[in-house]
Amino acid sequence: GGVAAPPGVGPTTLIVRPGQKKLADIVAQAGRCVLVTRFSGSTNGVTGEFSGSVKAGYMLEGGERRPITETLISGNLLDVAKSILAVSKEIEKVYGHSEMPYILADGISVTAG
Repeated sequence: GGVAAPPGVGPTTLIVRPGQKKLADIVAQAGRCVLVTRFSGSTNGVTGEFSGSVKAGYMLEGGERRPITETLISGNLLDVAKSILAVSKEIEKVYGHSEMPYILADGISVTAG
């Protein structure tokens, strides 16, 4: 919390170690998937529930990459963590200060507008 907010519960440090597969191999394994590059929404640090809009991303299928925006996604981070299918060995800088690999997970609801 801070001066304007009461104390809250939530993660402060999350480290995801790189996997063994190349991102291209993971995308091929996935078939059709959404690559989220910018997300705007809400998350609950206690329950794990999240929902929001993909502000920038791509629909990946059959080697094609189509830009998408304003696509809704939702789910539960605790459930998603249990359904991780692959983690890339490539690492990407996130928000200018964190580094994370790409993660392929099942169980995320995707609704196109």
